[in-house]
Amino acid sequence: MTFSWTNPQIYNGDNNIFPLRDPFILKEGDVWYMTGTLPPYGLREEAARTKGVPLYKSSDLKNWTFIDHIVKTPAEAEGKWYSERFWAPEIFLHNGIYYLTVNCCQVDGENHGFLFAKADHIEGPYTLMNPDAPFKLGNDAHLFADDDGEVYLFASGIWMSKIDLENLRLLTDITYPVTPIPDSDAWNALREKVGFEGPYVLKYDQKYYMFYSTWARGYEVGIAAADTPDGEWNMYPQPMYGAIDQNWCNEYGGIYEDNYYTAQDKYGQCGHNCAFEGPDGGIWIAAHAYDVGVDNFMDVKFVMDKLTFDDERGILAVDTLTGKTINGPTWGELSVECGTPDSAYNEKTSAVTPLYALNVHSYALQNSVYKLPAKADIRLSNSFRVCAPVTWHETVNLTVCGDQKICGTAVYQGIEYPVQAVVTVVDAL
Repeated sequence: MTFSWTNPQIYNGDNNIFPLRDPFILKEGDVWYMTGTLPPYGLREEAARTKGVPLYKSSDLKNWTFIDHIVKTPAEAEGKWYSERFWAPEIFLHNGIYYLTVNCCQVDGENHGFLFAKADHIEGPYTLMNPDAPFKLGNDAHLFADDDGEVYLFASGIWMSKIDLENLRLLTDITYPVTPIPDSDAWNALREKVGFEGPYVLKYDQKYYMFYSTWARGYEVGIAAADTPDGEWNMYPQPMYGAIDQNWCNEYGGIYEDNYYTAQDKYGQCGHNCAFEGPDGGIWIAAHAYDVGVDNFMDVKFVMDKLTFDDERGILAVDTLTGKTINGPTWGELSVECGTPDSAYNEKTSAVTPLYALNVHSYALQNSVYKLPAKADIRLSNSFRVCAPVTWHETVNLTVCGDQKICGTAVYQGIEYPVQAVVTVVDAL
């Protein structure tokens, strides 16, 4: 099968979908779901306020259907802290539960922070987990689950911490794994009014990769890599995706470089990306972009490209028409062959296969009621995860504090995968 598409993406005329910033895509079975930031992107009069968190679905990554606003903007009179913005929503599937993160504030712009919600189905309904106050002040919350069941919260800054997602509490001190380079003229150097944002983390093979965006030259995506999520993250020196614009260089102090990007005459900004399972089963990138010289945020475009892994550059985009790696979004009509081995993605095969079950890590209060998760995550060969029902062979002793290891079996596509739950029983105080 051949999959064809156009960059920037041309949609099916559904006015609900555009203009969408900060796209986030999650594939469920044969369906892709997408959410993102709706206009007006900031604080406006009540009549023009953002409607909340949108959700769309598509069976072909080209024609999208609007489902609903899965978290709706409350009326200003209600006085909720999450009354405005609804920036950069993401949906995180973990042990059969869909966790939504989105970044909101009050109508006056105060208390910009993280709102969490959860649901049993990706289309909802979603229940707010912290309706009374922001979980933490900040922007661009992103969740990542490691193989041992630990979950990490990343955010713009860039900072990170382990998180107890079920009980919504940070478990470790906040650290800053990726920071702008001081005393440098580099594209990702430390500059006034410029920072790092939009983190997205994935594990490929045995290495952890983090995407991040910065805007000194337009909007560009960088890559950092680490051997463990809470270890040392090393930034690759060159951006792996993005665009450059002379006006932005003038405003923020970046250095304009002629012919730096593949389609430099087409795009002036491109960033805040996600990674998702593409139509060929490989890892793809989606981001929002603008034409050269465009300062009107309502003229945002959507782009997507296939990714490959490189020892020297970390992650690169691929022009599927030529097979060559590129450093920015492609332009025009494109296509990719699906269902066949693809050496640009994986030397062995591009077929998506289940690998192993991720451990479950959760917390329980001493002498309380606790139930082990009904599902566990299965890591796929393309780095993404699905959930499978699990049978636990033991129970948790809630009378004793400390870590307890419970063995179980997850079943996915008729195959059994051993899984272990690490349950930390803590004093209820």
